[in-house]
Amino acid sequence: MFTLTENFITPDQERDLVVRIRSRMNLTRKLSVGKERTRILRYGWDYLKPSIWKGAIPDWIPVAMEGCNNVTVNEYPPGHFILPHIDSAAFDDEIMVLSLGENAVMVFTSPMGWDELRELRPRSLATFSGEHRTKFKHSTLPTEQGFRYSVVYRRKV
Repeated sequence: MFTLTENFITPDQERDLVVRIRSRMNLTRKLSVGKERTRILRYGWDYLKPSIWKGAIPDWIPVAMEGCNNVTVNEYPPGHFILPHIDSAAFDDEIMVLSLGENAVMVFTSPMGWDELRELRPRSLATFSGEHRTKFKHSTLPTEQGFRYSVVYRRKV
């Protein structure tokens, strides 16, 4: 199942959140994924090593998911994208993504190979669960002009 909540936060809240994210991103090193380069902030249980605690989720990150204990913040410069993947089974069925900055198109690819495209506008909150979470790979198309940020909310099982 996929749902989208438009304008989950206000334009002023988005502006403040992006300023906070950028200031913290400037303290991190760049991480490489294939030919792509992006910067990532991780809070709560680590996504890559779910047994490692990365620290409390900051209070400046909007609350979107009850019981959330993992937040990953990604920065995507112009032209960057997310490669097709299914999120780790260490986290439960529901995932939420707050999209900031540049518009994005999320692609869900079914196990049978057909694609479902969903537009993620700035300040929108996407929620996916069920087959969209466990069977469909998801990715994004390259951003066109500006920077895009995603705030991904998960619960460790």
